Parts: sequence; C-alpha cells; structure tokens
Amino acid sequence: MPPRSAKPLPPRQFGWTVLAVAAFILYGSWVPFNLRWQPVGDAFAQFQSLLGSTKILSRSDFGANFLLGVPLGFCLLAWRLLDQPRSRLSLVINIAILWPWCVAFAVFVEFCQLYFPGRTSSGSDILAQSGGAALGMLIYAVAGQSLIVRCRGLFLQDQFSSPAFGFCVLYVTVLVLNQLLPMDFSASPADWIRKYKEGKVVISPFSELIGGGAKVEEWRKVSAWLEYFALLFPVGLLLAFVPYTLPIPQEGVSPSVVMARACIRVFCIGAALAGLLEMGQILVLSRFSSVSEIVLGGASVLCGWAIARAMSESGLTLESSLILGQAWLLLLAVAAWLPFEFDSSIGGPRFSQLNWIPFAADLEKNYLGRLEEILTRVMLFIPFGVVVAAYGTFRNVTSLRRCLAAVLVAAGISLLLEAGQLFLMERVANPTDILLAGVGGWIGAKFALRIREVYAQQQSEMLPQNPPITPPPVVRLNVDDPIRVRMRGE
Repeated sequence: MPPRSAKPLPPRQFGWTVLAVAAFILYGSWVPFNLRWQPVGDAFAQFQSLLGSTKILSRSDFGANFLLGVPLGFCLLAWRLLDQPRSRLSLVINIAILWPWCVAFAVFVEFCQLYFPGRTSSGSDILAQSGGAALGMLIYAVAGQSLIVRCRGLFLQDQFSSPAFGFCVLYVTVLVLNQLLPMDFSASPADWIRKYKEGKVVISPFSELIGGGAKVEEWRKVSAWLEYFALLFPVGLLLAFVPYTLPIPQEGVSPSVVMARACIRVFCIGAALAGLLEMGQILVLSRFSSVSEIVLGGASVLCGWAIARAMSESGLTLESSLILGQAWLLLLAVAAWLPFEFDSSIGGPRFSQLNWIPFAADLEKNYLGRLEEILTRVMLFIPFGVVVAAYGTFRNVTSLRRCLAAVLVAAGISLLLEAGQLFLMERVANPTDILLAGVGGWIGAKFALRIREVYAQQQSEMLPQNPPITPPPVVRLNVDDPIRVRMRGE
C-alpha cells in the first residue's frame, strides 16, 4: 500500500499491469517453447488459411483468451486517460488507436504459435482476445474513472488502510484464478443440470462421504478438502490485521459477546468468499461444486483469524512457532500422503526416473491444469513463511535473513513431502514443487514482515511522549531593588 501522501492506483501502475498481462499471454501461448523454424512465406500461407475459419476449437481456450483480453483493454485506457480531463473526443481517439494494437498483439501471438509444435493457432482465439479487449475498453469508458476513484477512497479509509487489506485483495484474486482453472466455462443451463445429475454439484454438506456426489475415493475427497482448507487459511491471517474485523469494545456489551460477534462476522466473510468460488465453479465443466467447501471456507478463515489474533504483540515465541509449523506440516502431510499405502520397493526406481530440470516434467500436461497445480503449491507453503517472519520481536528481525530462512524451511518441508510421495503408488513426486514451495515461503515472509513493520510504526506512534523537562525560571533582581538595598545595610 502506498503512503498516505501518495495517490493509490496511479496511471503507471496500470501500464505495468498491461506489460504483465501481455507477458502472461505470451508465456501461456508459447510454452513449452519448442521452437521449430519454417519459412516465413509458408507460415503466412498457413496462417491465412487459419484466419478464414472462426470455428471455436476449444471453449476453454476461447474463454481464457476472452478473459485475458478484458484487463488488457481496461488497463491500456486507464494508463492513457486516468486522471485526465474527460473528453469524448480524446476517449474515441485513444480507443481508435489502442484497440487495433490489441488486435495486432493477438494476431502476433497466434502467428508465432505456428513455430511452436504442440500449440494450435486459431482465428477464434484472435476474435476472443480482441473481443475481450474491446469489452475492457468499454467498461473503462462507461465507469472506469469512477470505479478507480471509489477504489482509491476505499484504500484510504482507516479500516482498509492496512497493507494487510491490499495483500488480502491480491491473495483472493490469485485464489479466484486458482479455483476457476482450467476455465472450461459453459454458459449452457443444460450443462449445469448435467453436472448436477452427474454428482458434480452437491448441495448437502459432507454427503460425499456417504455416497453423495460423483464416485471418487474417500481419501481423495478428504485430501481435496484439506488443501481447500489450507488455501483459504491465509485469508483469515490477513483479515486479523484489517480493522473492520477487529472486536471493538462497546459500552454496555460484555467482551465475550463482542468477540462472538466478530467471530460470526469473520466466519460469514469466509463462507461468502467460498460461496462465490463455488458458484463460479458451477460454470467450469471440469470442476466440482459442493456446499461442504462453503462450510470449510468459513471455518478456515475463522481459524486463521483466531490464530493471528492470539499472537503476541512481541511476536511468536520459539515454542509457538514450532507448534504452528508442526501443525501445518501435519495438515500438508495428511493431504499429500493419503491413503498412506507406502511401498518401500518402488521408491528407488521412481527416484531414478525423476526429471530435475524445473518444469520439464510438466510440458506434456495441459498448461492451464498445470498452472492450477503451480498456484496451489505456492499458496500452500505461504504460512511457513509467515511463521518464520513472525518469530521474535520486530527490532531483531532482518528482512533478508528471514526471507532466506523461510525459503529454506518451506523447501525443506516440501522435499520431505515429495520424498514420501516416491513410496506411494497413487502419488507422483515432482522436484519442481520444491522450488514452488520456496517461492511460497518467500511470499509469506515478505507479507508478514511488511505487516509487522507497519504495526510496529503504529505502536510507536501510539506510545505517550514524555514532555520535555524545563528548568525552573531564574529570578533576576534589579540592583536598585529595595530588598537588595536592605540586604546590603544601606
């Protein structure tokens, strides 16, 4: 979060967002980067034949390209027009100049896919990304300036001015992306009804364990629930430092009632977030939606909030850090090692077949599905970084050392989990997950250190300042004063 003297969400931030979205589109379109050169003339002839057909080859790719085009168009206009005098002529001119660049970028991405075997160029993807950019520009033209001004006002309110709120918004954004991948959306009510009949939409809490829902092994359901609980847990940790969720004492109301109301409020926030995620997953054909996860989401957010509230202002003790770290390790171990059918005879051969080049083993998988796994792995190890950064008093904290320690702890625990998966026939060990765990530990440590820094500054400002000690006034008598004359005997 910027300091109060700065304006949140400046235009340059939207410019950097455009570059980030463009880089993400390029990476997702060209991975695994197996370049195979061909004459440019042949590529142009092949590409012209593809442009003649706008048939949608994959609804998930079409939806993904359309959604990626929306922030591209919105942020381009915000970068150029935000805080500028409103003028319809300027708006029309900028749209007329910038939208063709969005179309040209989409054409460039699809054309270059011809040089990467395994990727499919399609005229429908160009249409989708261009349409998404047009929608993003339309949204900005209608309400972009007012939406950004409202967001700025929200960030400047005292109850949302904590950096924890900004981190929470960022984390929830990534969480939404994680839960909607691989984005094989369907707007057909017939598909939704078919999902319900197939048991992919469960409205009775935890009925999956007694035969309700699709036929999936019980241990897989429990493992998925534990991971879901772990994914929403950091939201509760962050909400504990947002003033809106704090139990503020009220005159005539007992502290227990105030705390109970705060707990109910936090649980409802978590359940509402989980409910929105489940509603979105109904549109994703390959996803399961369940009321059970709404209950788990509320409980997870409340649990994270309560643990963060119980932390001492001077930081975690060594005993508390070890207890929390071991508890989180136990949760991840149960989720990663179920059904605990270890076989010592398969560990050695599977270890010799591991590919230690980062992301090399993922090239044969669906890139959107693997992106979901990558985000999940990073997010699961964020709490380890939080625990490492929260240990001890803040004045003894060294940012770089704590971040390195968090990376080592998270990577070491991930190494342990991956080693255990070598002996499980139902699991697949991947050395890349160790690297991703280290990234999650680093993110958690950076978040926690930033929040502790702001909290320490607020605490120092609230301490009473001792008034300066002023010496007593010096009384100076005039030489001709009657008292001095009598003292001299005159």
